Amino acid sequence: MLDSVTVEKLSSVSDAYGKVQGAFVSSLIDSSKAAAAGLLPGDVIVSVNQHPVSTPQMVADLTQKQDEILLLGIFRDGRKLFLIVK
Repeated sequence: MLDSVTVEKLSSVSDAYGKVQGAFVSSLIDSSKAAAAGLLPGDVIVSVNQHPVSTPQMVADLTQKQDEILLLGIFRDGRKLFLIVK
């Protein structure tokens, strides 16, 4: 469901580094379901369906099995929020 999203390991150059653990969204396709839900480059995915994630592989593993709805926990601009991807 997040095939159109590129996530990377959170690096020390990110503002979120040291504040949260997760996978950094480096890019996504504008016409994707994730973009329509409000996901932006620069966001950090911190949970998938209420399961904490700390690596891009964890995001991939948890989203591979989903085909209808994803609840993403996102860290953006110093705060956490949730997005629903359908």
